[in-house]
Amino acid sequence: MYDVAISGKAAHAGLESEKGISTVAILSEALKMGRLDEQITTNIGVIQGGEATNIVMDSLIVKGEVCSISPSKAQSLIDEMITAFKQSATEHGGEVTIDVKKMATGFDINSEEPVMKLLTAAGHNLGYEIIKEHSGGGSDANVFNEKGKQVVNLSVGYEEIHTTKEFIPIHEMEKAVQLVVELAKISPQKERDEGNDDKSTKTHF
Repeated sequence: MYDVAISGKAAHAGLESEKGISTVAILSEALKMGRLDEQITTNIGVIQGGEATNIVMDSLIVKGEVCSISPSKAQSLIDEMITAFKQSATEHGGEVTIDVKKMATGFDINSEEPVMKLLTAAGHNLGYEIIKEHSGGGSDANVFNEKGKQVVNLSVGYEEIHTTKEFIPIHEMEKAVQLVVELAKISPQKERDEGNDDKSTKTHF
């Protein structure tokens, strides 16, 4: 997640706009938006600034995020964006302050890992096809994987995500519950009853 504060110079937009330093112009030249490739996206969700249509906007706050399953790709894009904002501000004669905060670390679990094999076996027992997909969302799974515990997210089948039309079909929720129950049934018995000193070998969902 990143916050960018852009400072420019106010001026009358109709009479002497050339005397102003537009923070919108600074933003537009530094902007990258949307899905850049299959592993990374960037988005600006909040833009705050301006007082009137006839004033060159001299102050602008931008809040956005970079999402990627690859921590190195995310950091590379963030560094690139910081450079772009600074260069754009310098070229226009403005200033920019950037605050970056890591909210989650991306991860990618190989299909041959025990946690994925167990999930595939549970799906097979129920007649479900397990489809591995990359997600741009963050969850507790990101924290567990960052700390060395392999975890995968299980879809519960909700649709129209983050919109006013978001919904989950009941039958999809029922399937998710059945999958969790099956996972509990086929998990290695010794881990459930006796525990395991080597925590890195345990599976988590």
